[in-house]
Amino acid sequence: MESALTPLSPRRKTRQIMVGKVPVGGDAPISVQSMTKTDTRDVEATVKQIYDYAAAGCEIVRVSVPTKKAGEVFHEICARSPIPVVADIHFDYRLALVAADGGAACLRINPGNIGGQDRVKAVVDKAGEKGIPIRIGVNGGSLEKDLLEKFGTATPEAMVESALRHLELLEKEGFTHTKISLKASDVIRTVQAYRLLAKQVDYPFHLGITEAGTPWGATIRSSVGIGHPAGRRPGGHHPRLAHGRRPGGVQDRPRDAAGPEPSEWRLPHGELPQLRARADRPQPRGQRESSRDFARSTTSTSPTP
Repeated sequence: MESALTPLSPRRKTRQIMVGKVPVGGDAPISVQSMTKTDTRDVEATVKQIYDYAAAGCEIVRVSVPTKKAGEVFHEICARSPIPVVADIHFDYRLALVAADGGAACLRINPGNIGGQDRVKAVVDKAGEKGIPIRIGVNGGSLEKDLLEKFGTATPEAMVESALRHLELLEKEGFTHTKISLKASDVIRTVQAYRLLAKQVDYPFHLGITEAGTPWGATIRSSVGIGHPAGRRPGGHHPRLAHGRRPGGVQDRPRDAAGPEPSEWRLPHGELPQLRARADRPQPRGQRESSRDFARSTTSTSPTP
C-alpha cells in the first residue's frame, strides 16, 4: 500500500483564487501551466499548441497579447481552448480590457506599468465584472528605475517593494483576487525575495527562476529555486520552469542524462506522470517570459531557513 505524500513543512496559509475552473492557492493541489511560443496572431498554430499542452496534462495556458492584432483574435483562441487561458499583457491597458472581454481566465499585468490610477481602475473594474484574477509579475531584470537607484541593483528588497507597489494599486480599488510572482535569474535572490514577501502578504505565489539558461542547466537551477520554497516556507502554488528550447526540441542535454526534461515551451508527455505523482503535495508556481507550472521539484541547498 502506498504511503501518503506529506509536505516537508506546513504549507503557507494563503487566500484562494480561481483561474477558470482551476483553484490556485489555499489548499488546492498544484496546477500545471504552460505558455504558448507561437505568434498569437496565428490562431491555428496557437490552438494546436494549446491542445498539445492539454494532452500532456496542462491545466492552464498563458498566451501573449502584445499587439492590437493579437487582441483581435484572442477571443477565437479562448473559445477554442480546452483549458483556461491567461492573457499576458505588458503596457497597454486597453489590451487587458479586450482580453477580458475575449474570454481570458486571468490577466498577467503590472498595474504600475500601464499609466495612471484611472487605467488601473478600468482594468480592475473589467476583471471584477468578468470575475477573473490578476497576476502581478515582478522581474529582477526590469525593475523600476527609482528602485534600482535606491537599492543599487535588483535586490530581493527592491523586488518586494516593486511587488507591494503594484499590489497597493490594486488594493486601492478594492481588488484582492490576485497572485504574485517575483523572478530573478539567480536562485538565492529569488528565494530571499519570496521569503521577504511571504511575511507581508497572504496572496498565492507563482514561483520560478527567470532566464535560467539552457535546458539542462536551467532544469537544475529551477529545481533548486522552485523546490526550496516549495518544500519549505514561504511555499507557493505554481512552480514554473523556463529555459531556452523550442517546442518539442531537445537541445543542450547531455547524452547520458536520465529522466524527463521539463521545458518552458512544451511539456514532454513522458514528464507528466512523474510530475503529477508529486503534485498532491502542497507547492508553488512561476517563471520567465514564457510559462509553465509544473508539479513539485526537488528540495535544495540554497539559503538555509
